[in-house]
Amino acid sequence: MVLSRIDDDNAVSALISAVTDSSPSVRAHVLSALGERSETKVLPYIVARLTSDKDPYVRKAGAYALAKFSSPERTAGLIAGLKDKDQEVRGAAAVSLGDHPDPSAIAPLAAALSDKNEFVRAHAARALGVNGSSATPVVPALIRLLDSDRDGEVKRRAAAALGLIGDRSALPALERASGDSDSYLAEAARDAIRMIEGK
Repeated sequence: MVLSRIDDDNAVSALISAVTDSSPSVRAHVLSALGERSETKVLPYIVARLTSDKDPYVRKAGAYALAKFSSPERTAGLIAGLKDKDQEVRGAAAVSLGDHPDPSAIAPLAAALSDKNEFVRAHAARALGVNGSSATPVVPALIRLLDSDRDGEVKRRAAAALGLIGDRSALPALERASGDSDSYLAEAARDAIRMIEGK
């Protein structure tokens, strides 16, 4: 953790040398520290831990560490994370894919809308919304979530995503949701309607 605050090539080298430490806790902290640096040269080490470490805690740390990066390698690692057997790793991958638009992640995120875990579904929806109009092909899937998902947070994230995407075909579903007994969902739907109608 101290090394993560030192802006020096030797500190980076020391952190990289610890990505295979025998302790999962050390490996996870190293990945978090490397992610804070956002330096391209550390990317392969983070991706390797996300995709191959045996400990789910470490893989989850790897997924979160990739949030601020932008490259095909980063995206490929996070897409692999969306398919991880551990739901927390899948959730972390979905969260990181929502850090900035990435059209190449739209199809995998659309598939994650069917994940059995509500946190993954919610953050996959959020990440799709971040992609704006590029995610228009997934509007029908987001409408299905809004209409029928059993989790309130998933519905709220779907409504917000539909607003950001801005496709008018979502308006009937958002109108229905704007009268929902869940006041947070109703407000999210009304906000989304305003966004779409303002475009």
